[in-house]
Amino acid sequence: RVNHSCIPNVARFDYVDAPGANNLTLHMRAMDHIAAGSELLQSYFPLSLSFKERRCRLQELYGFTCECARCNLELRRLGGAVDSAAGPRAEGSDEVEQMDGVDEHMEGSDNEVSESSVSSEWEEEEEDEAGGLAGQLAVFLLKHLCPKEDCDGTLAPPNPTADHMECNYCGALRSDTEFFQLLETA
Repeated sequence: RVNHSCIPNVARFDYVDAPGANNLTLHMRAMDHIAAGSELLQSYFPLSLSFKERRCRLQELYGFTCECARCNLELRRLGGAVDSAAGPRAEGSDEVEQMDGVDEHMEGSDNEVSESSVSSEWEEEEEDEAGGLAGQLAVFLLKHLCPKEDCDGTLAPPNPTADHMECNYCGALRSDTEFFQLLETA
């Protein structure tokens, strides 16, 4: 069983358009080390979606409100609070209706996450009780968002010892060396 998180630890790779008998194969690739017994979490949507888009789609399509560390951090930045005991919110609830304008506040006017906006947006976050989660999130997104323009794919290594990552959508490859160079300039 695999559940949702906006900070996943696995990425889905499927090959339904590939020729041959294996085109029905679905692979879940670990994005990093996963401790034994840990829950497997994938993002039901592209990592690049804004807080508002993720929250509204999850509510509309799956009937729940995500309360992962990323969503809680983004909601705190908006000055809101999450009531974890409240459970799923009903579609059309005040929370969903109040999401208008959130993207502009969170990402700026373009409503898209890019490598440069991730870095600058989260650099300003002060250390808080989350222990630097904002900085960790910025590095996570920089590492796992496909660098190819107009691709919303997720990068994951093909195996635990690989020195590169592959996009689960367009197939683009990025070496660890390229990632570290990008990290140094961010």
